[in-house]
Amino acid sequence: MRILFFCYLPNPHPNAAWRRIEFFAEYFKSKGHKVVIAGAFSLTTLDKAGSTKSGGIDVINVTPVILMANVFSLIFNTVSSILTSILPFVLVRPNVIVISVPPGETALGSYIAAKLFGIKVVLDYRDEWEDSVISIAKSRVHK
Repeated sequence: MRILFFCYLPNPHPNAAWRRIEFFAEYFKSKGHKVVIAGAFSLTTLDKAGSTKSGGIDVINVTPVILMANVFSLIFNTVSSILTSILPFVLVRPNVIVISVPPGETALGSYIAAKLFGIKVVLDYRDEWEDSVISIAKSRVHK
């Protein structure tokens, strides 16, 4: 089986979200599955853009994101994740994708793209993030 993980951070990343996805990826790889982790990069993490390996697992950071809480970044991140999900889909041809949430807007984009391609989706919902995003949003539209 070919499994594609989406963890929208500049991977590998020293935090709990990366460690969780890395654990799952290593487990599936040890069972003989092909595993790839797709991530993101921002203006402050441009050095993480591209591909690398982590513990023998391919990591591709292909999705540009804007790390701000406003309507423009919400739209940009959603559209960006829809469009850039196509490259990992073509390279990996996954049987299933695992989308790690949060963040939500990039997860939404990958979910839409996976459904358009007819790929099975598993959501790894690790944190309640909606309330925190609403509390820091400055505009009523974004809330």
